[in-house]
Amino acid sequence: MSSYTVRILDSLPALAAYAPRWDDLWRRADVAFPTLRAAFLAQWIEQFAPRSTIRLLVVEEGDTAVAALPLVGRRFKRLIPAGGLPSNGWTAAGELLMDCKGDTAAVGELLAGALRQLPWPFLCLQPVHYEAPRWQALLTALSAHGMSSQTRPIYTIGAVRFPGDWETYQASWSKKHRRNMQRALRRLQELGPTEFEDHLAPAVAEVSGLMRAGFEIEDRSWKGAAGTSVLRGEQLAEFYIRQAEAMAGLGCLRIHFLRHAGRRIAFQYGWFAKQTYFSPKIAYDPDFAHFSPGQLLTGHVLRLCCDSQPQPVYDFHGDATAAVARWTNASYPVGGVIIPLKPVVGGAILRAYQWSSRSGIPA
Repeated sequence: MSSYTVRILDSLPALAAYAPRWDDLWRRADVAFPTLRAAFLAQWIEQFAPRSTIRLLVVEEGDTAVAALPLVGRRFKRLIPAGGLPSNGWTAAGELLMDCKGDTAAVGELLAGALRQLPWPFLCLQPVHYEAPRWQALLTALSAHGMSSQTRPIYTIGAVRFPGDWETYQASWSKKHRRNMQRALRRLQELGPTEFEDHLAPAVAEVSGLMRAGFEIEDRSWKGAAGTSVLRGEQLAEFYIRQAEAMAGLGCLRIHFLRHAGRRIAFQYGWFAKQTYFSPKIAYDPDFAHFSPGQLLTGHVLRLCCDSQPQPVYDFHGDATAAVARWTNASYPVGGVIIPLKPVVGGAILRAYQWSSRSGIPA
């Protein structure tokens, strides 16, 4: 007989009290995003969903957490109440955590049963790596419980798994990409001193100044004119700075700049955790766009990772665009999962989601 039990945390104080066990599960889980730790989850909820209903499902074996699924109240299509992950276009703080060394089938069964207790008519969970074993265990359990679900790809995330030394990795690039990178750096160097500035273990006291310098570069780009840069969002700069300061305290923060003639012209905000480097934000000065400063900085950070021992996986942490695909040799899909919890409303939403998937209409 299974010794697993389910606990539901429904407030930020409850999460704070549970944080050591939550983070211990994160260390054992097969997902590396550092923002899935308890402090970053709480920060996301405080910033983006302070008045939302919270349901943090935890499966325990004795005093040890073996799985967790954080959920908050959201609005599907801005109209219909639903449960969703604490994630948005600014940062992802929610995913399914599972210790895959345990009995994942039994854990999935308990989670599936616990979903029936939730207050929403359905769940809309995205973005998730739905092909990962943890998600497959839950989806299989949902089917066994007679609960429908629909999975839909959204985009692919590019990654780099280094095949050896830097020269071997460079040889995997297209000839055009190698030529363009060499020419861009040479032309920039001909116009003035060019150097890379790396902050691999910045002190917490340094973080605010470094991040604001990066945000100023982003604000000079098209994002500033469109009103979508961090500096144009309400309290977003403060949110990212608090996040980065917490990352620095954990030893996870990496900040990089490309300098030209003493001026910072490109910026990369990075995380390092569980032998994975994540690149959640990069920006460059549009005055230097014809020198591909963002690409040059990406190549530099990739070189740092390749020269490290052991070599981390480099995860671009976003849609594998054409610019990203020039570097990558690996990828994984992320998508959305719709799970009806109430027969009438949830079932109708699922049918609409299935229809839009078949017809090619965005859900």
